[in-house]
Amino acid sequence: MNTFGMIMVLCLVMILSAIFGALNKKTKFPTVLSLLLLGVLLQYLFGKYDIYFEKQKILEFLGNVGIIFIVLEAALDLKISSKKKTLILKSFWLALISLICCMLLLSTIFHYTLQNLGWTQCFLYALPLSLVSSAIVIPSVHHMSEKKRDFLIYESTFSDILGIMAFYFLVNNLGESSAIKVTINILSNTVLTVIVSILSSILLFYIFHKMVHRHIRFSVFISVLVLIYAIGKSFHLSSLLLILIYGVLLSNHTTLLRKFHLPKDWVDPSLSDELLSHFKLITDEGSFFIRTLFFVLFGMYLSFDDILSFQNILISGLFIVGIYLIHYILLRIFFKKDITPEAYIAPRGLISVLLFFAIPKDYMITEIESSLLFIVIVITSIVMGIGLMIQKPKEV
Repeated sequence: MNTFGMIMVLCLVMILSAIFGALNKKTKFPTVLSLLLLGVLLQYLFGKYDIYFEKQKILEFLGNVGIIFIVLEAALDLKISSKKKTLILKSFWLALISLICCMLLLSTIFHYTLQNLGWTQCFLYALPLSLVSSAIVIPSVHHMSEKKRDFLIYESTFSDILGIMAFYFLVNNLGESSAIKVTINILSNTVLTVIVSILSSILLFYIFHKMVHRHIRFSVFISVLVLIYAIGKSFHLSSLLLILIYGVLLSNHTTLLRKFHLPKDWVDPSLSDELLSHFKLITDEGSFFIRTLFFVLFGMYLSFDDILSFQNILISGLFIVGIYLIHYILLRIFFKKDITPEAYIAPRGLISVLLFFAIPKDYMITEIESSLLFIVIVITSIVMGIGLMIQKPKEV
């Protein structure tokens, strides 16, 4: 296919994604399923005309950039106030406990379903599938009531960040035999990451407001943010904390900057509100573009022989039943009642795929294919769609 042909395909994919999003608002049919099916269709068409390219490397690149935009998009939607303190804490603990329980459940399933599989490998493959996807949740809950929407955004964002931190802590300590040393590494890394994140966020906020060439500030800012993220990753810090903290700082600039006792001339409130609206528009557009390409390419990457594998169907089936049971029990414990449609919303998505590809080669398992991810993503998205469809109009 020539260059103009690829441009036409790309433009059509973006237009179709926008149409899927519009249909989602009316039908509640998850956009991610439409994108995956579109990818499957393109895989068939490209194969028919012998068009091939390196999908995995593009997926990894889009996933890394997509994480930044998605977490930033989520952070810009988070409004912190004393009234929401309880909700934030509940969301955090529910996300953490759910992540741990799902990881232990799936690790156990892997360990006893697949022979000669060590617990370390089980944990490495279980963690990506244990994260609730903010990339799928955030675009799907804007029509809901403020309390339910905030809870789901907090929970999915915390789940992603905690899961990513846990995954890379595990990867970076694979060679360690001492549990004490691993614990020290994790605690020191976390403390250092939080300190660097807060200081970097304040510095970025100051630069963002004081730039002379304001017409290019967004391009410069995004470049600096991605650069800091990459540097943090190189030093094995959880750079997503930086993204989260900065997004929360920007969206709550009046309240939080007063608490940090920063000089008054650092921030122009009217300019901050204007910048926030423009910046939010850019992050929304960026995450839409990346999310669309990512899921379409993932649909093109799949092997249908593996999807129909009895082993993948068995493992994914056991796990899906388990995660919804865990999710339901935790919601009952934390919120007692009125847990619809929250009980249905626990989708897996972009970051699960990205972490799946980030598993070190020495620990990869041929018996576990990406098709297992596809099954879990599709089924959890369908369940989420059902939950949104049956939700009473007055509650959404």
